[in-house]
Amino acid sequence: MSTRRSRACRSTLVALLGLFLSALGVAAACSAGDSSGPEGAVGDPGDERFYVVVFEDYPELDPIAELPFDQRGRTLVDELRATADRSQQEARELLDDEGAEYRTLWLSNAIAVCTCDQDLADRLEGLDGVAEIVGGRDAIVEAADDEPVFPGTAPTSSPALDALGVTALRSAPGAPTGDGVTVGVVDTGVDATHPALAAGYRGAAGAQGGPVEHERNWFDPYGVCDQPCDPQGHGTHVASIAVGRAVTPTTPAAPGGAPWAGGSTAVPAVGVAPGASWMAARGCTGAVCDLDELLAALQFMVAPTDRDGGNPDADLRPDVLVNSWGLRSPNLALERAQRAIETSGIIPVAAAGNNGPECGTVTTPG
Repeated sequence: MSTRRSRACRSTLVALLGLFLSALGVAAACSAGDSSGPEGAVGDPGDERFYVVVFEDYPELDPIAELPFDQRGRTLVDELRATADRSQQEARELLDDEGAEYRTLWLSNAIAVCTCDQDLADRLEGLDGVAEIVGGRDAIVEAADDEPVFPGTAPTSSPALDALGVTALRSAPGAPTGDGVTVGVVDTGVDATHPALAAGYRGAAGAQGGPVEHERNWFDPYGVCDQPCDPQGHGTHVASIAVGRAVTPTTPAAPGGAPWAGGSTAVPAVGVAPGASWMAARGCTGAVCDLDELLAALQFMVAPTDRDGGNPDADLRPDVLVNSWGLRSPNLALERAQRAIETSGIIPVAAAGNNGPECGTVTTPG
């Protein structure tokens, strides 16, 4: 269903995306979402008593990375799922006996457990094969503005694109625009009705020669939105920087009823790769990101699933993955997720963060 460009073209695209996201970077954080069961969101928004239990066993990824692109994606998912099933059996039985709500995160060989009291956490930590337990809120997010902002006049060019050399690159004959490339966005979501993004959504009507298809193109581990949404706004901003297309508004109002100040004036493409398609997962609710939901969103990118969270299909993973968030400090689960993403052949782009200019202020995974 997806068309893949040459490696050189994808590398050029990613280099440009990296320049933008290094300047944009935001940080992400961990709290808990709501729903139940292994495939649902974990916890309650006000409850910090959740844990991510990480297991020692993890497959060797280097040999998988040497496989052809399509084969490596499927092999990676098979190996990771088999490893999780084998090493997590005792922990899952304990959690089932206790009636605990949890989600299996095979991408990192981890289990996210909600409303876990200290006694249960101690019992999990004492199991053979448990490497570490990460608990509580361990990072923060720098939020974008809650309200959409429309300029007083429609822009005719982009100083940022000019400064990064993208404008000059586009003027060259045969310059890459991202055609045939799919960009994944893990953030606060994406507003698929935004005029700069609607046509680029991989699940849009006609994008695959058929009707609108959100399955395997959109994932909300919080279980709030069954189609691409972005109540906070930051993910839409990030997606626009990556793939925002030229816009010629046909109505005087933008999505949400806010006036489109540009009227019918054409707005140029503001994205680095306006020809690329996008898919998204909502790893953050806004001001915070749950560690377990963030990992679930990354897992979806490696192997997009159906609406029920089943039947993962690695063939539909994106070519590029945009991560404009960052944790205060690394942890094993996130480190493994990033390694698996790279092994799958996805090119990850991560923000540097908004701290600095001192040394050591770039956030993880950037």
